[in-house]
Amino acid sequence: MAGEKIVLIPWDASSDEQYQRSMYDQRIACGWRADELPEWKEKQIKGIKFLYWAVIRDDFPDKEKLLQRHVQKYPTESKPIIDTASAVGSTAREPSEEPFIPIGHIALEQCPDLDQKFGHPSSTLWVKSLYISWILQDAGFGRSAMAQTERIAAEAPHFATNLALDTMLGSYQTSETHLARLYDRRGIVRPKVLRSTESWYARQGWVLVPMPEPEFYPWHADDVEKNVQLPVIMMKKDITRS
Repeated sequence: MAGEKIVLIPWDASSDEQYQRSMYDQRIACGWRADELPEWKEKQIKGIKFLYWAVIRDDFPDKEKLLQRHVQKYPTESKPIIDTASAVGSTAREPSEEPFIPIGHIALEQCPDLDQKFGHPSSTLWVKSLYISWILQDAGFGRSAMAQTERIAAEAPHFATNLALDTMLGSYQTSETHLARLYDRRGIVRPKVLRSTESWYARQGWVLVPMPEPEFYPWHADDVEKNVQLPVIMMKKDITRS
């Protein structure tokens, strides 16, 4: 879509290069759920999960300079991959066969058990696994990826009416304990303006799902031997009103 910074290209789960070198490397950089890739691959092949690469638009100003920042930080991602995904779920697509360097990824997933638990309609898709390169997270690419994901979710082959997601409890995410673990001890410069992901989604029209208390997800931090338990809340959005 014109005016957006990002285009989304479907992940080819049958490609060893896209699976191992690219998606695995990015999940390691993200620091969360790299161990779930075999499950993601199976869900993608079954048409339950739909992963997309986040790629800077060709006409975006300073694209090459931004990509250089990315690959300097993550040199294993310097080699382009090829658009080879021939389907999205059970719907065929014509891959462009063009090379690209992704700076992140995002997914849509069918989660009927969670829909039932939280009272969502059956036409709900869950936004999962949003990751934008740490070195480029001040350029608005995450918001563009979300906008593209909402558009894709509403169109064929998904035809979703509602989206849902889980995200870290805002007060915990901006706590000194978590900031030190997430940025300082991993050698990443803290953002100039600290905002929680919860508030970031709220500014895009997402609302909280009522919960008696947060749920807790394990996250392997670099400075501990066991998983840290992160408090997580749920949010939702009616995309028929977007």
